[in-house]
Amino acid sequence: MKEQFYFQNSLKGMLYLTKINQTILYRIWRIASLVIFLFGIVFWSIFFFVPGQNKPLNEGMPIWLWTLVANPIGAVFGYFGKSRLGLIGNIVMAFSIFPMIFIASVHEYILHVFFGKGKP
Repeated sequence: MKEQFYFQNSLKGMLYLTKINQTILYRIWRIASLVIFLFGIVFWSIFFFVPGQNKPLNEGMPIWLWTLVANPIGAVFGYFGKSRLGLIGNIVMAFSIFPMIFIASVHEYILHVFFGKGKP
C-alpha cells in the first residue's frame, strides 16, 4: 500500500514537471517567433532607410530577401508555440515582399521623374 502511494505521487510529480516543461517550451517558441518577426521589421527598415542595401539580385543577396527565409521559420515557431501573433505576423511579413517592392519601385520612379535622382 505504501509503495503504491509513493508510485502515484512520483507519477503525479512527473506529469506536473512535464506540464511545466511544456509551458516553458511554448514560451521559448513564442519568444523565438516574436524575435524573428522583429527581425523582419528591422530588415524592411534597413531596406528603406539605408540606400546601399537596395542592390539587385545579381550583386548579392539584398537584405529584404531575408524576410523570405526567416519569417516562414518564425511562422512555424509561432505554430509550435501556439501564438497567433507570432504565426500571423510572420506570415504577413513573409508575404509583405510584394507590396513593399511595389512601394519601393514607385518611390524610385517618383524620385527619378521629379527630382532626377535614383535609378531610371
